[in-house]
Amino acid sequence: FTDGSNIQQKKISGHQSRLEVALKALPDEQIALVLEDLLSEGGCAGIIVNTVKRAQSVARTLRQSFGDDVQLLHSRFIAMDRAQKEKELFASLGADSEWEGKRPERCILVGTQIFEQSCDLDFDVLISDICPMDLLIQRIGRLHRHKRRRPSKLLQAQCFISGMSDSGFDRGAELVYGKYLLMNTRALLPPQITLPDDISRLVQEAYHSEGVSVPLALQEEYKEAKNKHEQRIDKKINKARDFQISDP
Repeated sequence: FTDGSNIQQKKISGHQSRLEVALKALPDEQIALVLEDLLSEGGCAGIIVNTVKRAQSVARTLRQSFGDDVQLLHSRFIAMDRAQKEKELFASLGADSEWEGKRPERCILVGTQIFEQSCDLDFDVLISDICPMDLLIQRIGRLHRHKRRRPSKLLQAQCFISGMSDSGFDRGAELVYGKYLLMNTRALLPPQITLPDDISRLVQEAYHSEGVSVPLALQEEYKEAKNKHEQRIDKKINKARDFQISDP
C-alpha cells in the first residue's frame, strides 16, 4: 500500500479454513449404485464430466433411477435457457439456499467444465471425470463449500474420480486434455487431499518437466504421451509467434 509518497509493506495473518477430501476411483458402471447409497438420506451430488456428449449420456442413464432429481447444465444450451437454469441452480445450491428453504432434499446436477470456476455451488458429494490436477482441484472447490447441515453419509467430503479404467481413459478426456497430463494426475492422486495445503505441491508435480513415476508396464506408453504433449506445446508456441507483435 502507499502512504501517499512511499510504498509500504505489512505482513498480515488470518484464519484459513481447511478441507479434508477423500479421493476414490469410481468405474462408470458403478456411479448409479454409489449415488443410491450415498443419497439414501438425501443430499446434493455434483457430477462434472469433460464433454457435453458425456454429460448428456450420464444424465440420461441416471434419470432411469433418479427421475426428476437429475438436472443437466452445459455450454450448449441456448443462452437464455442457460442463464435461467444457472439462476435457479445458484439459488438452490448456493450459500444461503438452506436458510431460505430452497435447497432440495435430494438432487444430482450433471454438468461440464462450466462448474470449474466462479460458481458458488455447494455439493455434498462430488463425482468428477479425470482431468489435469489443477482443474480437478478447481472442481473439488465446489465440494462442502459452505458450513451447513449435511446427511450423515455425507459428513465427510468425498470426491469420486470417474472416466478411467485399467485400460486407459475416456476418449473425450484424452481429446480435450491429452493423455500425458491425465497419466500424471492419475499417478499423483492420493487417497486424501487437504485444501489448500496440498494444492501447490500437487499442481507443480503434475506439470513438472521431468514427469512422474509410472509402472514399468506403462513406461513406453507414458514416454509416447509425453512426447505428444511436448509437441503440442511447441505447436502452440509457434502458432502464438505468428500473431506476436515484433520487437521495435
